[in-house]
Amino acid sequence: MKKIFIIGLIIQFFLPIKILYSQPSPGCPNVYTTLPGSSIPINDYYLCDSGNINIEAHPFNVGATDQYIVTSIPYAPPFPFDAGSPVPGNYADDKYLYAFDLPFKFCFFGEEYEQVVVGTNGIITFNTDLANEYCPWSFSVSLPNSSLPTNAIMCYHDIYPLTSSGSGCGYLRYGVLGTYPCRAFVLNFDQVCHFNVQNIKTTMQIVLYEGTSAIEFHIQSKPVHSGWNGGRCALGIQNSDGTIAYFPPNRNTGVWTATNEAWRFTPSGTPINIFQWYLNGDPQPVNQTSLNSFIDSNATAVAIATYNVCGFTQIVVKDTVRIHVAHLDLPYDTISICQGDSITLTADTTGAFSQIQWSNGMDGNIIHFLPDTSQMIYVNAYFPDGNYCTDSVYINVIDSVYLQFIVNDTPLLDGESFNICRYDTAHITVTGANSYIWSSGDTLSQISVSPDNATTYTVTGNISSCADTASITIGIHPNPNPSIKAIPKEGCIPLVVSFTSKTDVPITQYLWYLSNGVTSHQSSFTYKFNDVGTYDAKLVVESVDGCKDSVFVPGIVSTYPLPNVAFSMSSHSIFTDEPLVIFTNESDADSYEWQYLLQNQSVIFSNDVNPSYEFTMPGNYTIILTGYTDKGCMSQAMDYLEVIGIYSLYVPTAFSPHNKDGLNDYFYPYIYGLSPDPDSYSIMIFDRWGKLVFYSTDINAMWDGTIDGHDAKPGVYIWKITLKYNNNIWETQHGEFLLLE
Repeated sequence: MKKIFIIGLIIQFFLPIKILYSQPSPGCPNVYTTLPGSSIPINDYYLCDSGNINIEAHPFNVGATDQYIVTSIPYAPPFPFDAGSPVPGNYADDKYLYAFDLPFKFCFFGEEYEQVVVGTNGIITFNTDLANEYCPWSFSVSLPNSSLPTNAIMCYHDIYPLTSSGSGCGYLRYGVLGTYPCRAFVLNFDQVCHFNVQNIKTTMQIVLYEGTSAIEFHIQSKPVHSGWNGGRCALGIQNSDGTIAYFPPNRNTGVWTATNEAWRFTPSGTPINIFQWYLNGDPQPVNQTSLNSFIDSNATAVAIATYNVCGFTQIVVKDTVRIHVAHLDLPYDTISICQGDSITLTADTTGAFSQIQWSNGMDGNIIHFLPDTSQMIYVNAYFPDGNYCTDSVYINVIDSVYLQFIVNDTPLLDGESFNICRYDTAHITVTGANSYIWSSGDTLSQISVSPDNATTYTVTGNISSCADTASITIGIHPNPNPSIKAIPKEGCIPLVVSFTSKTDVPITQYLWYLSNGVTSHQSSFTYKFNDVGTYDAKLVVESVDGCKDSVFVPGIVSTYPLPNVAFSMSSHSIFTDEPLVIFTNESDADSYEWQYLLQNQSVIFSNDVNPSYEFTMPGNYTIILTGYTDKGCMSQAMDYLEVIGIYSLYVPTAFSPHNKDGLNDYFYPYIYGLSPDPDSYSIMIFDRWGKLVFYSTDINAMWDGTIDGHDAKPGVYIWKITLKYNNNIWETQHGEFLLLE
């Protein structure tokens, strides 16, 4: 229970139901007609001559009240929140007010009701025994639940309207919208305070519709006051035993706010309405809302929706569309007159036209005027709704007959010329008159010619008494006459050939075709032939004048194969004391050239088929065999040969420099075979402790057994010699020797 109760005076209002507006409400039985895709109702439909009408009826579809569907609708309260009469009752906080009569019977969850009771916490209930009783404010359960208001319509939350004692704030008002059979009962909660606060207010509207029993909520503002009942609110409808309820998404019991939103609860049980079109009294298929029929005279289409509402009352609503068929016609498409003549134009009309207007500013079915130039004249016949039928006539005012030509889509004047390519056709069309006679005797407006040389064609044209003679010359463009050249014309594969062209006139497009499928769009191009054969070439060109020509040259290029070259040799490694190598040729060429490479030198050593050759110089040789065909095509094969020189290095193992006998007094090496390179020679002698005691780069140097002018001590010494032979082979050797007493 709340902490504060304000018991106000019992005030009963015996006021008549206030009629607020007279136009039909959107939730009542109704039907209206629009064009497809439009929402604007129509009552008249206009056709020019005849055709298919295409209109769409929109009945308000509804079912029995044992089921409902809930939909979001545009926020559009039917009338102001501050309008209507006060709801009768003893105003106090948390109070059900007096029961009072509805202006019509209303069905709710399959039952019919004529009275309602308003609860000050945002409730309408059909349980009239709750009149003047306590309206609970505290709840936490969700719909459906029998502890919440039953047999009720609710946006249930703890609010506090202005009471009879002056506490609270805001007003509860009701009224009636429309007239039978489309009335709506409207209940307003206008700026009603939430309990115990003055600045948090709810403004909303609940609407009950006659005939369809549809229900709408229009909520301008529903804030949250968490100080009482946790700010909870439940929006929905619930049956009499609290077992079935319907509510919008996220609007069941909970803490939520709403601003400028609206919901409709539409009965969705077994349909209670049927629909049918009647066209000129003929019934159309039932429940087919589109009417698409051919009409060629005035007609009437009536859309009828029949509702079997609760209480077994039948309500019939209809919408009538008058179909007007009218006719507008100008007898001619084109009228030709000479300069200075006047003309009378008559528009034949029948039907519901309200105004006839011409594009030259004149009105009426018949006009007389003097055109000074050729022009298209339009006439519009307007319907009362602003739509119109239209027709036109072209007035061709001829100053004097003035002939013009069109040759292959190109406009030309008298005396001008037009060139074509040789063997092409010129299609000459003459305009500007009604009849023609050509110098050739033809009487058509178009002739087709293919002259071999420049030729002039003359024609005379007539319109009534007006005549003109004109001529045009058809000339011939020069031919491109292309020629082509290939350089070189023949050779060994792969063969790179340059193709060039020459023409008598400038060219805009080139297209080369080679017989191997290669194409090019260049004036000249280069191509590498990798396959053996004979090739044809064709060139197609188009000149700046658009003339095409071509040239074909068979066998313009010939390519020849390369020989197969291979060989073997008796050995890949020999010594200089046996220098002969025998070569075996395994090629299919017509002539040969043998050469070797050694130390960047190239030497041709034979032209025989199977030569033999002595290689006396040590080194690593590259052997190359080149084979030639009788067409000059060549291939090469290559192999390698190692020639090893015979040489030796002798170093003594002892010498006796100090005994003065004149024998074996000096230490020096002996080199046999190849001669060393004197600029790449060195000798080093170390004592047994690793100390260098002798060094020289003189290939003829000898050690006399002294160190710094003193006799070296007898014992073991170590030598190291580095040298390069004249075959570019380096050698380093070392060893020990004895210095004797």
